[in-house]
Amino acid sequence: MSDSENKEQLSFEDDKGASRSAWIAAALVVAIVGWMGSGYILPSGDEDAEQAETAPAKPVAVAVEKSTPQQVTISFQAEGQAQPDRDTSIRAEASGDVVDVLVMEGEEVEGGAVIARLSATGSSGGFISGTRRIRPCGPRVQ
Repeated sequence: MSDSENKEQLSFEDDKGASRSAWIAAALVVAIVGWMGSGYILPSGDEDAEQAETAPAKPVAVAVEKSTPQQVTISFQAEGQAQPDRDTSIRAEASGDVVDVLVMEGEEVEGGAVIARLSATGSSGGFISGTRRIRPCGPRVQ
């Protein structure tokens, strides 16, 4: 015999209080229906509401003022930063640590101007080979 054949259906109908939830639900339904229907069976005696519906409406007082056209100045002020249209990357022919920067950010520079100084420790060989490559170009480099 397998476990599924030995299983019995559980039933709580004989337990004390098993039908209690059904009675509570029925009582709540009767109470809600009675409360909602109470307005039809026992209408409220609000005579003020009936008088407000039949009373004529009074005119409302309105103030009127003449105006003349005037010129209006509209201004707009915003804070932010300007971003460049393009970026230019500068590549050095020699590597090394930057010792001194001679120009400020956003400053215009001429062709051939010195913009930074690099440390000479360990990079003199790269600098010399870079200058050898630039010299043959001569006047074509600007």
